[in-house]
Amino acid sequence: MIVPFQVKPSSKVLIAGCGGGFDVLAAGFPVGRYLERQGHTVFYSSYTFTHLSKIENAETMERFPHQVRVIGHNSTGPKYFPEKYLCEWYAGKNDPRIPI
Repeated sequence: MIVPFQVKPSSKVLIAGCGGGFDVLAAGFPVGRYLERQGHTVFYSSYTFTHLSKIENAETMERFPHQVRVIGHNSTGPKYFPEKYLCEWYAGKNDPRIPI
């Protein structure tokens, strides 16, 4: 994969989306995986269309009440919940540390 920008070694990189989750899955995730293999720490964020009030077992951010942290198999919610699918993938790879 060719990433059209330079990233300093061992950088922390935020992959953020605003398309309902699948932009992060379809476009951001491959770039994130590539950067991880290069030794970078990758964080994912998504402006979701999933109703936050219907997500169970997600970590509520006290200072930011309209944000939640979804981690692995711990969170449940409606069928349309792409951020959870990404967390489940990482958890299946024995890397449950990746929150969205």
